[in-house]
Amino acid sequence: MDIAAFISERFVITVETVQERRKLFQILFQRTDGSLFVAFPYYAKTRGLLTLATLRAKTKYPASLSLIDGGKVTGHRVKYSHHPDGAVHFSQDRKILTMVRKQSVRLSEQEGHIFTVLVQGLKDFQGLKQKEMKPLLTDKKTILNYKFDPGQPEALKFVGHWYKESSFVNRILKVGNRPWVTCKKSDNSIVQGLIISDPFLNSDGNHYLLLTCEGIPMLDKDRYSTLIFMGGFDQKEIALNHELDTQFLTLAYPSTGSYEELLRQIGTVDYIESNLL
Repeated sequence: MDIAAFISERFVITVETVQERRKLFQILFQRTDGSLFVAFPYYAKTRGLLTLATLRAKTKYPASLSLIDGGKVTGHRVKYSHHPDGAVHFSQDRKILTMVRKQSVRLSEQEGHIFTVLVQGLKDFQGLKQKEMKPLLTDKKTILNYKFDPGQPEALKFVGHWYKESSFVNRILKVGNRPWVTCKKSDNSIVQGLIISDPFLNSDGNHYLLLTCEGIPMLDKDRYSTLIFMGGFDQKEIALNHELDTQFLTLAYPSTGSYEELLRQIGTVDYIESNLL
């Protein structure tokens, strides 16, 4: 089967409802080696919490997870990086130290869930400029739009799944308005999504990112908006084994509780003036 996919260096992910259309985040591929980046330049809040989260063995589900343990605060919007060798981290050039990091799965060996983005409060994300409302599909930049009609969901859940071409072909059940497809995930559930190809990853065979989006109930009833990211998971043998500890990276904006108190308690990844001299 020929897999049709969106191919570009940078993708802008937008959501459209009957009331508005907003830019939520970016997906990028590094031209030199095919590294995957997920960036969040459009959210109004800049104070957040970056964490190397640990889910302890034999944790009962649904699990309650502290983001303070293993966490650092930041006053900047950051990006998530997943390199071909499996190194993952949060960074932002000349703004934060690359301290929240771990070793995940090599991109050539990755299979299945690679990241999740949770969003609440669309008005806290940038709207599109008039010139951005027109379709844009180039090898440098592509705008991809998820449309919710007629209702507006309380919150949104984006899930990225990464597949080798050989396994992805077997998961496609129905080809729609390509590259939008009906697919079967690893847990056998059926989803609608779009297919993105990494044009720069040098490995044996092509690799594809299936990005799905669905409306979900409100994430946080105490605030209007929030942005949460999870990624950099361990290999399935560890991540899905409840007898073992497993780690992943997560960010949460805005930070829960008092930012100043968290700054004193756990510290920051932000550069201070002495770091820049």
